[in-house]
Amino acid sequence: MNFARRLAVLGMAFVVLFSLLFTRLWFVQVASGTLYEEEASRQQLDAERTTAARGEIRDSGGILLATSRIVPEMIVHRSEIAPEDEEALIQQLGALFNLPTIEVRALFEQAGPVIEFSMGIVTPEQMSYVLKNTEDFPGIAIHDRPIRVYPEGSLFSHVIGHIGRPSPDDVAAAGPDLDPTGTIGKFGVEKFYDDYLQGERGTLLYRVDPQGDPLGLEEELPAVQGNTVHLTLDSELQRQVEFAVLEAMDLSRELEEGDPDLAAAVVLDIADGSVLAMYSYPDFDPARFVDGISQDEYSALEEQKAFTNLVIQGAYPPGSTFKAITWAAAINEELYPRGLTTPAGTIDCEGELDLGVEENEGGQLAFTDAGHGTTDLHTALGKSCNVYFWQVALTIWREYKDDPDEEDILQRWARRLSLDEPTGVDLPFENGGRIPDRQLYEGWAESPRGSLLLAPDRFTEALWRGGDVMGIAIGQGDVLATPLQMAVAFAALVNGGEVLEPHVVDRVTSVDGRLVLDVGKTVTRRIEFTEEHERFVREDFTRVTNAGGTAAAAFSVMQNPWQTGGKTGTAERDASEYDTAWFVGVTPIDNPRYVVAVMIVDGGVAGKVAAPAVRNIMQYLLPSEPVTPVRPGGASRPAINSATEEDDS
Repeated sequence: MNFARRLAVLGMAFVVLFSLLFTRLWFVQVASGTLYEEEASRQQLDAERTTAARGEIRDSGGILLATSRIVPEMIVHRSEIAPEDEEALIQQLGALFNLPTIEVRALFEQAGPVIEFSMGIVTPEQMSYVLKNTEDFPGIAIHDRPIRVYPEGSLFSHVIGHIGRPSPDDVAAAGPDLDPTGTIGKFGVEKFYDDYLQGERGTLLYRVDPQGDPLGLEEELPAVQGNTVHLTLDSELQRQVEFAVLEAMDLSRELEEGDPDLAAAVVLDIADGSVLAMYSYPDFDPARFVDGISQDEYSALEEQKAFTNLVIQGAYPPGSTFKAITWAAAINEELYPRGLTTPAGTIDCEGELDLGVEENEGGQLAFTDAGHGTTDLHTALGKSCNVYFWQVALTIWREYKDDPDEEDILQRWARRLSLDEPTGVDLPFENGGRIPDRQLYEGWAESPRGSLLLAPDRFTEALWRGGDVMGIAIGQGDVLATPLQMAVAFAALVNGGEVLEPHVVDRVTSVDGRLVLDVGKTVTRRIEFTEEHERFVREDFTRVTNAGGTAAAAFSVMQNPWQTGGKTGTAERDASEYDTAWFVGVTPIDNPRYVVAVMIVDGGVAGKVAAPAVRNIMQYLLPSEPVTPVRPGGASRPAINSATEEDDS
């Protein structure tokens, strides 16, 4: 064979070889391309979201109040359960958790469109059983879950609040970023600052085969813990406030003054509105909500009003503590009893007041004491003289009853000082209280419930009367206020007129310590007081806690009672045979720093019950003052809780 022929054969061989290669390449890329794409897609990555730990909550000194620990949790993945297997799985879960199958089935139904939900924390024995019998538990997975822990128990329950599972509506509203198997804040700081406390969910990326079974972990994107919320409250002060309130309730029963089962107290920093302590009774242990609470247990606590933060939600008649507001209206607007033109002008208080036809009332309003004799504005506050403040109210009524734009002077002063509206505290569900006026009564009269809200003679005689203004002047009638509202009002009266927005959180920081939010001081409005107001307000408050005042007995045990001032309030309630005992106090009076407000519902006389509790708290706040018992013969401080001394770092 010559060279040319051999070259031709070799060329033909190359042509055939390359033809075969191109044909195979076309088959792989074109004819079978779709098949390989589908196969490749089935062997790609599968993502699984992980739960992030909620951020910590700490007190003003860094003491840990809420944190998380890791526990095993069972998750039901409904998308991985064949319909024909669901009933058998429900039976298995009922046996595992010792629950009736009807309750387990209800959990599946409650999950609704949520494709995964939690069965709760599992014990080591339960986890071992599931892992050994995986074929009986399709769609079941056990993951590490951060669980909420509250080291101080119930002490801060109404401030911190509690968490709970998100409802289907919560999940639908929040979108894909909310973990349907996780928790959200339902009450207190846990709810108000939930966006800051929620962490960022992590992701586990797995390589999976065409059947979806994992081949191995490809990548882990770790969850990020939520931010740390730092409160303005101090744990030791909070414990002292709790102690004082409980002691005052016992004192009320010992003295047979009342039979209290509801009470509240708050300590407010006059300078910036920081809440230094906030306690409401009855309280609850927020840990009971961590893994769910039964309906019966929840209903029992709700009936006791354990979930009501009385400091911000307990709107009750403030009684004579409101006279401090009437005092401010009188001295700033120069509104004194008929014939008087200065705060030093006097009336002769005989303990009763005759009302004429022009006040739309008949007969007399009798004061329970024998009367206070010669009384000016200053002694009226110290001795809590109803008659004097009633006459201030009648001055307003007589001068302005035909002028709707001016007749609400007392109401305007109350509203300037934070009443009749929420204070703006950074907690949910605040009650704004109520300051009645002509418009309110007119609205009630026109409502379908008018006959239930107003007495029958209101519809046949005058709807709004001078007696209603008199009721406001002494904090009775339809006046309602919370302890926090009264604390904010008293702070403004002595701090030069700054009405502060109270806050329980000082700042929020990230896990690595960066500042995320600085709450700081907020002034909602400023009030311009007269020189006479500034001159007398503190002095007149001291008249209450010193010789001749309505709280003098309670404060007489102090070394320096002149450092204190305030106002008692013994408020009547139609719904109870007992009065509500109030005291709102200010200390140190020469340079006011703290307002302390205590309210004992059904507690009885304020000077005997609420005032001793405030005095005990003030003694704790004043370094130079020994702390004396609320109850004679009782302890002056709470017992030391060794659990609080453990290192939480």
